[in-house]
Amino acid sequence: MSEIEGAKKALEGVLEIIKGLKGITPEDRRSLLARAQSAYNVVAQNEKKIWLRTSLGKAMVGDLNSSSVTLLKAVEQFKDAAELESAMSNLEAQTRRIEEETCRRSMVVT
Repeated sequence: MSEIEGAKKALEGVLEIIKGLKGITPEDRRSLLARAQSAYNVVAQNEKKIWLRTSLGKAMVGDLNSSSVTLLKAVEQFKDAAELESAMSNLEAQTRRIEEETCRRSMVVT
């Protein structure tokens, strides 16, 4: 399994666990679900991009994979909302980097 597929599987797990997570308010649950779904969508939309096979892309995918696995562990062992927030913020930063690079690489020079 490639690292991008690993990140995608981890995010699928995060989405499932958040749906049944105890100890958080419904508003927090909706927020976490929306943020995790947004990250999943970025991964799904970019998984076939050729630039992810470059050295820069591989490094970004590696960071994304480790961030998604960290978030999955934080959700599975939910103890502290601050830890969960930190893991989610880190994942969002990784997905933002990938989105920015995809936009940069898809610009057409006229």
